[in-house]
Amino acid sequence: MNASGYGQRVIAQVSGLNPDRVWSRRLMVLQAFVDDSTTEQGNFVLAGYLATAEEWLRFSEEWGPLARSWGTLQPDGNYIFKMRDMAALPERRERVAAFYRIIERHDLAGFAVGMNKRSYARAKQRLWISKMSIDWDIHANPFNVLFFFLISNLVSLINEFPSVWD
Repeated sequence: MNASGYGQRVIAQVSGLNPDRVWSRRLMVLQAFVDDSTTEQGNFVLAGYLATAEEWLRFSEEWGPLARSWGTLQPDGNYIFKMRDMAALPERRERVAAFYRIIERHDLAGFAVGMNKRSYARAKQRLWISKMSIDWDIHANPFNVLFFFLISNLVSLINEFPSVWD
């Protein structure tokens, strides 16, 4: 499979190999792109998509040029799609559908995990063990809890890609 500059970047990232040599090998590479969102009411979500390296390559061939045309320029010189930025202006909101159509055309497994931060804090306060102190350590941060949940359930997401296991 030939790839433009956008696709070449994906191949280099997911395989660590020279793109010219990638297709002569059988790769089992799945990559997820995850973003977080929080509302004023305390709702916190991690959401994203999971796909094979080959599908990310095809996806990137469409997404890259559209992001460069309609995305938001970052300080590092890259253009990205960030829903918060797209929702800020009416003309940007109108562009969201074009990005979503690209997502729909590709074999991406969507996922989302969420919680309410305030409810989580109250639940931690109500939990007790007689004569013991609970050290929440890494679980004090709701991001870490959701990320752990997401990773621990990754197998069910991977099962959406049976062709990877053939």
